[in-house]
Amino acid sequence: MCIRDSDSIITIDLTINLSTSSLLDVTACDSLVSPSGQVWNTSGVYHDVIPNEAGCDSNMTINLTIINSSSSEITITACDSYSIPGGSQTWTESGIYQDTLLNAVGCDSIVTVNLTINISPSSEITAEACDSYTSPTGTQTWTTSGIYQEIIPLPGECDSIITVNLTINHSDTVEVEVAACESYVSPDGTELWTVSGTYLDTIPTASGCDSFMTIILTILSPSASEITMEACDSFSLPGGTQTWTESGIYVDTIPNAVGCDSVVTVNLTINISPGSEITAEACDSYTSPSGASTWTESGTYFEYLPVGGACDSIVTFNLTIHHSTSSSVDATACDSYISPDGEETWTESGVYHDTIPNAVGCDSVVTINLTINITPETEFTIDACDRYTLPGGTQTWTESGVYQEVFDTAGECDSVVTVNLTIHLSTTADLSVTACDSYLSPSAGEVWTESGIYLDTITNQAGCDSFMTVDLTIITIDANVTQDETLLTADMTDAAYQWIDCDNGNQPIDGETSQQFAAVTTGNYAVIVTSGDCVDTSACFNVMIVGTKDVQVLSDLKLYPNPATDHFVIEPGRVLGSGVITVSDLQGREVYSTPYRGEERVVVPFEGPSGMYVVTLTGSGYRILGKVIVE
Repeated sequence: MCIRDSDSIITIDLTINLSTSSLLDVTACDSLVSPSGQVWNTSGVYHDVIPNEAGCDSNMTINLTIINSSSSEITITACDSYSIPGGSQTWTESGIYQDTLLNAVGCDSIVTVNLTINISPSSEITAEACDSYTSPTGTQTWTTSGIYQEIIPLPGECDSIITVNLTINHSDTVEVEVAACESYVSPDGTELWTVSGTYLDTIPTASGCDSFMTIILTILSPSASEITMEACDSFSLPGGTQTWTESGIYVDTIPNAVGCDSVVTVNLTINISPGSEITAEACDSYTSPSGASTWTESGTYFEYLPVGGACDSIVTFNLTIHHSTSSSVDATACDSYISPDGEETWTESGVYHDTIPNAVGCDSVVTINLTINITPETEFTIDACDRYTLPGGTQTWTESGVYQEVFDTAGECDSVVTVNLTIHLSTTADLSVTACDSYLSPSAGEVWTESGIYLDTITNQAGCDSFMTVDLTIITIDANVTQDETLLTADMTDAAYQWIDCDNGNQPIDGETSQQFAAVTTGNYAVIVTSGDCVDTSACFNVMIVGTKDVQVLSDLKLYPNPATDHFVIEPGRVLGSGVITVSDLQGREVYSTPYRGEERVVVPFEGPSGMYVVTLTGSGYRILGKVIVE
């Protein structure tokens, strides 16, 4: 039997979300990153899928246009600085620069600029003018002092900048009122005016600019008058120039009220007074015995004593007035100045007054415009050898000490020079010297190669000359050897000898200490010659102990310069076949080798350590030896 369960009913609330699609038109520079992260760098139609807001696919169709960034290169010449239009940089030096702009479609445009910066020329002038100044180009006018700049265009070049340091001096305008008698000369001295009026004149000021003057001129005229006078003994017009002692008609000229000449005609009657005469001398002024008159000038004076009804009694004074005098002098002195009366001493510049009797016994007041100059003093500390004289001085000092000398300076005070002097003495010395071949003088200035007595000068510890007498003995070593087949003979006599084996590191040959050496085996041999403390070694000589003499040993190899420095020259002295040139030290070690091609003259570059070297020229059937000293 089949048993069926009851049905189960499921209710489902279902939401269906739909996928979406879209179409986009996009423009991008160089490349575009898609919404899903892809990179497209060419124009075209692209598809992309991304989740939408409901979590379903969003299908996107993108019509993509790719616009590439651009680049360009320009060559620019500019003055002082340059900025690309629309750019973000300003450059002030020549060079190659890059800047990024936006092109017409909004993408980057990279511009390479080959830039040449030219510097604008500049100059500076200092000018002074009256009232105004026109700039060098004529385009500007300046009326006040100051510093101004003007730019002058130069075709094809940078503008020229001119800086003007300007001083403006102003003309003056003045107005003066002048009164003159009959005529007046203009301030500039070029005109004569005889009529009252207003005149214009121009004169230069202290700054060199014009001073414009307005002169309001009044021309005054002279006057004339006539008077009748009666006087006792004499008469003078007030302010007149004449005195009359007899009756008559007289004419005199005196200034009128406006300062011009006034011509006066005097109808004069003179009555004679009784009188007496006094002769007197005084300084500056004299008061009459009555006390009624005081006179300040020499002359003949009259004092009237009233006498009833007639002319007064006249006392005549023959008076000599001696005036006190005053004078002004400009005086210049060194350190101090004694007053003219000898009672004061002044040590500072200033204006001083002093009173002394003049030639007539009256006071003479002297105003002294005094300038006191201080005597300059200088001090030197000097070290000298044996003696010292100041430049331009008159004294010579030979001992240390503190000295003074006074120098006369034209128009000025003497100059006092104090010298703290230390005298160092030159020295002398005698030397007895024995040297080999040559001797370098103590001053290192000469090389002596012969025995004798020599003089030399060196600087002693005090810096002075040390005069040296050198008794020099030169010992010359003759290291030449004469070869006769296998017999070698040192040319120098009366010396000590040691023959050595050049092929065995210059080892001494036992027992071979005589002037001659007879070789018993083939090899190269030399001799060490000693005389006193001097030693020299001969060149190595080749001795062949063979049945047939197949090698020619030659001894006339010329080497120069000798001593050498950085090279020497070989001259074989004959035509030889090719071979080899070797240079060895005295221990027999070869230090240099070069081919020989039969030249008559060979330059050998050589810069070995200082010392003596053996030079060997070896070829087919010959061998030549020599020695060279390298310094």
